[in-house]
Amino acid sequence: MFANIQGYTLNGGTIPRHIVTSAEKPDIVCVNSSSKTVSNQELNVPFETNLDNARQYKTNKCPNLVSDIQTIGYKCDLVCFKVGSLGLVSSGRKGQFKRTAKIAKTK
Repeated sequence: MFANIQGYTLNGGTIPRHIVTSAEKPDIVCVNSSSKTVSNQELNVPFETNLDNARQYKTNKCPNLVSDIQTIGYKCDLVCFKVGSLGLVSSGRKGQFKRTAKIAKTK
């Protein structure tokens, strides 16, 4: 697991270079080399009145990254986690949290 936090990056990025060279930096990247799976995570804590705009912003942050990784034979997704500034988490996000934990757990 790599994160866009000092001490958890790879050469200033979050995507291992053996997978793809990219200037794009998702907030968190979970890589499972044995199953050739990459999950790019974008975190967002907007005001509840701005949830939809915030998701669109994060979705547009790394527009080509998923397809670039899929081109080399990896399964790849982009997951945008939105937690409202007052703590609102939509019910669909619980499954995404579980899926991310599974990818990160099985190295």
